[in-house]
Amino acid sequence: MNLMAKKKNQPTAPKTQIKANSSNISKPVLNQKMPFLSKYGGWVLFLLAFVLYSNTLGHKFAFDDSIVITDNTFTQKGLAGIPDLVTRDFFEGVYGEGGMELSGGRFRPLSLVCFAVENQLFGKEKTLNGQSIKDESGAQLYEYNAAVGHFLNIFFYAVSALLLFNLLSIWFSETQGGSVIPFVAGLIFVAHPIHTEVVANIKSRDEILAMLLLFSALFALHKSYRQPSILLTSLGILAYFGAMLSKENAFTYIAIFPFTLLIFEKDKNWSKILFAAAPYWGAALLYFAIRSYLVGGIEAETNKDIMENPFYGVATVEKLATISLILLRYIILLIFPLTMSSDYSREQIPLVSFSDPQAILGLLIYLGMAAFVIFRLFKKDVFALSILLYFLPLSLTINLLFNIGAPMADRFLFIPSLGFSLALAYGLSRLLKTESMADMFKKPSLLGITAILTLAYSYKTIGRNPDWFNNDTLFAADIKASPNSAKMNYYYANSVFKKFLDVQPSAKPDSSLLNLAEKHFGEAVRINPKFHIAMYNMGYVNTLKKDGKKAETYLLKTLELQPGYLNGIEMLGRVYGELLNNLPLAEKYLNQALVINTQRGVKDAMANNYQHLGIVYAMQQKYSDAVRVYSEAIKLNPKEANNYLNLGITYQQMGNAEEGQKYLNKAFELNPALKR
Repeated sequence: MNLMAKKKNQPTAPKTQIKANSSNISKPVLNQKMPFLSKYGGWVLFLLAFVLYSNTLGHKFAFDDSIVITDNTFTQKGLAGIPDLVTRDFFEGVYGEGGMELSGGRFRPLSLVCFAVENQLFGKEKTLNGQSIKDESGAQLYEYNAAVGHFLNIFFYAVSALLLFNLLSIWFSETQGGSVIPFVAGLIFVAHPIHTEVVANIKSRDEILAMLLLFSALFALHKSYRQPSILLTSLGILAYFGAMLSKENAFTYIAIFPFTLLIFEKDKNWSKILFAAAPYWGAALLYFAIRSYLVGGIEAETNKDIMENPFYGVATVEKLATISLILLRYIILLIFPLTMSSDYSREQIPLVSFSDPQAILGLLIYLGMAAFVIFRLFKKDVFALSILLYFLPLSLTINLLFNIGAPMADRFLFIPSLGFSLALAYGLSRLLKTESMADMFKKPSLLGITAILTLAYSYKTIGRNPDWFNNDTLFAADIKASPNSAKMNYYYANSVFKKFLDVQPSAKPDSSLLNLAEKHFGEAVRINPKFHIAMYNMGYVNTLKKDGKKAETYLLKTLELQPGYLNGIEMLGRVYGELLNNLPLAEKYLNQALVINTQRGVKDAMANNYQHLGIVYAMQQKYSDAVRVYSEAIKLNPKEANNYLNLGITYQQMGNAEEGQKYLNKAFELNPALKR
């Protein structure tokens, strides 16, 4: 009785307090799980990212890694390459001045600077015969360590997951007991297989850094909005500027910053919101000014190759219909990421009109989303913000404003997938009436659906990663996913062809590889008859198969499509000389190639041209010309034994046995195998 009386005299706790206490008493397990996921859910996501992508740590280089690492003359120089990387077009280090001739150029130096630093710190100095390999300026060149690149991609991705959880925890901080949305959205984002291209391909560090820095900027924006801090604001602005230096579509967040404040902050004062967002807008304008000065603004498209400009020559209505189809496919990929590919170029993505039901459906869906944003965004609707987070970054990659070089790509969904992850998590939370972590464990529906989604996405992610081991594995997998793509057929054929060419001279070449390469080069040409590089390779394959007439046909077509194409000119000279015995034409094309290589100053290529010209002159009994060009070849490449051998034989044919023997002895000294 005394105890009962004592209880009655105690102050009454608020209802919410009583409810929470009774819950804690009746289900102590929840009390342990709830704070763990609320406080440490970000670290769970961090670890999950490492687990999902740990099978990429042993991967080599693949796909676009050549553009930024293995063939990039600036990143190969390590720290010495940084001045060029921060002042030139993204593609200039591999394609030379002018880049890829994409409208507006590309200015995203941050990831390239990372690769240069990693080359300096973890790369191996390039050497040849024990001598360091340096560029024309005397800078040491380095071989990049792929293992370091893959580890850092995973690490930065994992940090992004941690930051995403913390950002969403701020956005939904008013939910008592900790909102389920940060963890559920984080699981969907981290596990989603559409991210495999970005994380498994070292080149896509630009996407990862942009996302990581955007999360950082948003985090700083909201923290400093609630508790003003000059330091935090400065760091946020710096992070946003870095995001734009990583990837251009980060620029679109200029429109997102104020709306996140409107939706997730209590203060609806627009003057305060605009004041908080203004410094970020200043950073965006500064980036745009620097970018325009260094690489130019949006200009008229000059590239007429549909492999690099997929909508060149396409009527506006047909272009809009095809873009609508692509936008529909992006939604399907986010919801059902069953078939992914590193390339979707024509005709894997065919040109369509608005008579195509998919184009109409895509257009209607996106018009509906636009209307929803207009009517609901100012009413603080999270779904409206999710649409902005999805579509604004995507809008710069759909070839509507300018050519981006590809009609569609999995990597283009990386930053936009934040909107999808947030909308799905928020929608499931509302549909199943599960807002807090405590509710999630009381009502297992959301927990079950989240677990199924995470497991399904994780299974697909882990299964897709091995495809990205190197080019051979990637193209062998993706030719099945994109069989109608001219580019993918070319990539696969090129991979097979390289295997054939890399066979040791002593080994017997595998003719099946040559036939497979010819099949897919031919398919690329069939899909796009103006694909001059595929056309050239058809000529190359038939040269190796000793079919001179076929080789001539393909090579002449190559030069018709691309006049002055050096490889085609050189190969045609060989075909006329070695297969068709048309020595005057062989001489003509080899001299054309020599002129081009001399203008470019490519000494190895010049030496090779001189060598083949010497053979042609000798076959025509133009011995003095043969001696002249062989001598030039020796000056350019004094360690090539065949040049001495050919010069020695030529002197003997001229009746100068003594001089001939001198050069033959030098050839045998350099390569004793030539005596046999």
